[in-house]
Formats: sequence, structure tokens, C-alpha cells
Amino acid sequence: MHAADLSGPCKPSSAVRWSRRIAEEFFLQGERERELGLRVSDGFDRECAGGSWAVRNAAFIEHVVRPLYGALHAAAPGTPLGLIVDAIDDSLDALGEADEHLPCDTPRRAAHVGLAD
Repeated sequence: MHAADLSGPCKPSSAVRWSRRIAEEFFLQGERERELGLRVSDGFDRECAGGSWAVRNAAFIEHVVRPLYGALHAAAPGTPLGLIVDAIDDSLDALGEADEHLPCDTPRRAAHVGLAD
């Protein structure tokens, strides 16, 4: 995995759009799995994905993207990577303001600003 592969959340102006697109991609994969008679991957079932797409994507950013860029910043102090980490935090804030839910909504689980119960 390369940091560039996970750069979507580094651009706060596109964080919500990026999150919607990735959710749609996952749902299309789940539909294809169902068509092929395969078990639908966890979280890829459009009919009952559970929770808000924004919360689900924020959790991914919090647990994968931000730690990756945080580690890169720690390894290369004095570089502009600190600005990228700040931008990731701005993306999390933008997702916290998004209030679109998927079917089979469940309580929010993310603990970031604006996303807690």
C-alpha cells in the first residue's frame, strides 16, 4: 500500500465526494458478488450496510489513513506532511457534518469530533 493510494482524505474539499464514491464502489462490488452467488463481503451490502456512509468512511480515515500519514510526518519532521495531517483532520470534520444515512441505519460509532453519539 502506498500513501498516494489513500490520498483522497488529504483533500478536504473532496472528502465527502470521495467517501460517497468509495461507498458506491463497495456496494457495486457487493451486488456483483450476490449476482455470482458469492457471500457478500462485510460492509458491501447496500440493503443493510449499517450506519452512515460518512461515519464508516471516517472510521477508515481515523484508523488507517491518519495513522499512516502521521507516521510519515513523524519520520520526516520539518516537511509539509504536517499540513497534510491537518487536511485529513479537516476532512474528518467535513464528514462529521455530512448527514446522509444508508438503509438499515445503526447508531453512530465513530468517536471523532462531530461523529460521536
